[in-house]
Amino acid sequence: MTTKDYIKTFNLDKENIVLNTGEFIKALDFEFLEKLLIVKNFRENNNLTFSFHIFQNLVKEMNRKFWAISNKKVGVSFNGKLYSEFYTKVILKYRQKYFPEEHEKLLQKKAAIIEELRIKKRLQKK
Repeated sequence: MTTKDYIKTFNLDKENIVLNTGEFIKALDFEFLEKLLIVKNFRENNNLTFSFHIFQNLVKEMNRKFWAISNKKVGVSFNGKLYSEFYTKVILKYRQKYFPEEHEKLLQKKAAIIEELRIKKRLQKK
């Protein structure tokens, strides 16, 4: 869907609408998966690799699309929580499926950062 299609489909051109976030995320999920499979299949059919870097570029495209929709909607823009929900429910699912090693490394890195912050917080309290 184009940005305009999202605006019309979800009535984002109207004031004070209540966005069905589940359906919105479902539509973004469908679009992301469709793009991912097109690129993946094209690359594999042409004996090219479907690298994690390419996956990250697809994620960046969806990020830009999300914020473009937000900027074009009437009223208050979306907040980061909605994008975080999309990222958590959709992007992480496909990252784990298609790039399990990179996914695991990133989860370990995140856990290490969280632990480091906990340690710093404990030391500051002393």
